[in-house]
Amino acid sequence: MDAGDLVRCWDYNGYNRIAILLERDNILKSATVCFQDNGEIRTLAIRDVELYKRSPENLKKIKKTLDSDD
Repeated sequence: MDAGDLVRCWDYNGYNRIAILLERDNILKSATVCFQDNGEIRTLAIRDVELYKRSPENLKKIKKTLDSDD
């Protein structure tokens, strides 16, 4: 997961809130997200966030790194 990706966030009712990932901190194991339904910005534990869809820019980065490995 990288900044700009769409993620599903855990709520008491399950993974039912879609958000945009703003920042991911691997050391603190936290993710800052902006929820699409109300624009709220929150910091959540990484365990409560899962990848829903990659952004096109991040797909280009991944393809570029895979092509450079050849």
